[in-house]
Amino acid sequence: MKTKVYSIKYGFTLIELLAVLALISILMGMAVPSFNNMIQRNRDVAIVSQLSGDIRLARTEAIKRRVSVQVVSAAGGWGNGWIVEEAVSGDDIRLAEALTNASITTAEITTLAFDPKGVANQANDYVLVYTPDDCTDERQVTINISIFGRIKKVSGTCP
Repeated sequence: MKTKVYSIKYGFTLIELLAVLALISILMGMAVPSFNNMIQRNRDVAIVSQLSGDIRLARTEAIKRRVSVQVVSAAGGWGNGWIVEEAVSGDDIRLAEALTNASITTAEITTLAFDPKGVANQANDYVLVYTPDDCTDERQVTINISIFGRIKKVSGTCP
C-alpha cells in the first residue's frame, strides 16, 4: 500500500504579489497629494508661529530689560527676514532668515517697537499678512498685534 505524501507549499504566487502591489500603488497615489498639502500647511504654520513668537519675545524682552525692543524687517521687506533688537543699542536678540516661497505684507510698517512697559509705540494696531506664493484655499494668515502686544491670527482666503 502506498502512502500519499502531502507537501505544504509556503509563499505567494506571482498573481497575488502583483495584486497587492497594485493595491499599494493605488493607495499611495491617493495619499501623496494629501501629504504634500499637509507639508505646505505645516510650513505656513511654522512661519507664522515664528513671527508671532518673535513679536512676543520682543515685548517680553522690553519688559525684562527695561528698554525699548523692536522687531525690524530686513532690507527689502518682511519676506527677507526680520531682526529682534534693542532699540537704543541695536544689540541683536534674534535673527530670522528670509522666507522661501512666501511673503509678508504690511501697511508700510518696517518696525514693531515695544517700550519698557511692553506697550507698542504706535497709536493703532499692527497688521501683518502672510501669503504663500502658491496660495490656495485658506492659507493666508493675517496677524493683528494690539498696542498691548496681544497677537491674534486670522486665517483667510487667498487673493
